[in-house]
Order: sequence, then C-alpha cells, then structure tokens
Amino acid sequence: MAADNLSRAPGRGRALTGIGGPRMAMFVVPALVLLAAFTIYPIVNLFQMALTEVGAANLMSDWGWVGLANFGPVLTGPEFWQSLRVTVVFSLLILVVNLVLGFVFANLLAVRSLDAVFTQGLMIFVWALPSVVNGNIWRFLFAPDGAVNRGLGLVGIDPVNWLGDPFLALVTLSFIACWASLPFSVMIYRAALLAIPNEVFDAGAVDGASVWQIRLRIVIPLLRPTILILAILNLMYGFRSFEYVYVVTSGGPGDATTTLPYLAYREAFQKFDFSAGAVVAILGMLAVALLGLAYLRAIRREEAL
Repeated sequence: MAADNLSRAPGRGRALTGIGGPRMAMFVVPALVLLAAFTIYPIVNLFQMALTEVGAANLMSDWGWVGLANFGPVLTGPEFWQSLRVTVVFSLLILVVNLVLGFVFANLLAVRSLDAVFTQGLMIFVWALPSVVNGNIWRFLFAPDGAVNRGLGLVGIDPVNWLGDPFLALVTLSFIACWASLPFSVMIYRAALLAIPNEVFDAGAVDGASVWQIRLRIVIPLLRPTILILAILNLMYGFRSFEYVYVVTSGGPGDATTTLPYLAYREAFQKFDFSAGAVVAILGMLAVALLGLAYLRAIRREEAL
C-alpha cells in the first residue's frame, strides 16, 4: 500500500521521467566536450602525424601527406623490434610478480585485523605515490654510491652496477615497476579472497587439506576470473609504462630498457621525427587496445557467471 501511494504521489512520475532530454544533456554535453578535447582530438592528431611527414622544420606549417610510407622504416628498423622485445619482457616480469606475490601477500592479509589494515594502508600509500617521486627514490637507492650498494658493502659484497648493466637495468626497472603496482594486485586478490565463504575453507580442512593446499587446489580455481582480469590489467600496465623508464634509466644503457612508449617519446621529442614517433605510439596503442578488448571480454564472462 505504501509503495502504491508513493508511486501515485503528485509530480513523482514527472520528476522521474523528466530526467531525460534537456536535463540529461546538461550533464552529458560537458563530459562529451572534455572527452573530445582530451581524448578524441589527440588520437585523431596522432593518426594525422603518422600519415604525413612531420618534422621540426614543418611542425607549424602544412604537413605533406605520405600515407602508410612512415610505417615501413619503423617496422623494418631494429629499434622498434628491440623496444618490442624489451616491452614484452618488462610486461611479463610485472605479470608474473604481481600474480604470484600478489596472491601470496593477499592470503597473508586476508584477515580482519588491525595489523592487516595497517599493512594495507602502507601498501595503498606506496601505490598512490606519484611515479616520478617513486622512480627518483629508487634511482637514488640503486645509484653506484646509493643505499643498496652501501648495504651490500656492509656484508662484504662489491658494488653492483644496477642501472649500468643491460640485463640488471631491465631487471631493476621491472622490480621498481612491480613495487609500485603490486599493492593494486594485493588489494584485488584480498577483496576476492574475503568474498569466498568460510564454508569453502572449512570443507577443505575437514578433508585433511593443508592451508596452502586449500589455496592452490580450491581457492585458485575460484579466483580464475579475478586472475584473468588482473593478468590483462598488468600486461596493459607494462605495455603503457613510460614514467619509470624516463625517470630511472632514460631507456639505457643503450636500448636495454627502451620500451615502446619511451621509443615514441625519443623519436618525437629528442630526434624531432614526429611522424616516426606517432607510428610507434599507434602500434603500441593497438597492442593496449587489444588487451583492453580482452579485458572487456573477461568482464562480460565474469558477469555472465
């Protein structure tokens, strides 16, 4: 009866149905304008640069149309494929560390206690730090005379050239990126673990399974949708990472840590070959877009379950 009275209240139907039309446009139009200004226009301009000849000499004048001719030198050059290999290795290292250590730490924190809340707060602080700040801190720590080498010296180990050796530089850079992104994976894992009913763990314990046997044989299959989404998100994070490369290694030594986003930056803003930079950016963007489509597909599958 109360619901009927509410539905028949004077003006209620008009108030609900009047949200559309001009009133809705008042909220939608500003968002569309911002989307067009900060997303659509830059992408259109990026494709325009990739299909024309743009350099420092004609940046402010007319750009000559060359079509797909700019893609040939980029795809046949060694720099693009080297950067693609670095990006793939960098992304895979981030993926493995986040999926494995994220699951381990999330299980340790999947309890409702003050210690878990405090630790999670610290992890959120690390995750929320700006990339430039985080990267500079680690760059100083891994410097030849930094705190890491000084700590090794205290136990009799010679200083390590963390950022000067090609292999170690990529590993060190991946470690820094993992340090910054791991809290996100832990929080997602922890939320998924806390959503599992306690009866699942109790049933495993009754059957004689150990704590980690329950995690590996029961919990992980239940977390497959979460793991899939986290895997795609971490790969996207690795493929679009730029800040840590720029701050910590500047793509060096040589091209050992030059990822696709940094290669696009170097071509455009160091060599002033804006066309080549746009081509590299588009190829990297296509890879991220494919991962984004896979992410949306995984979300739809999870919602359908």
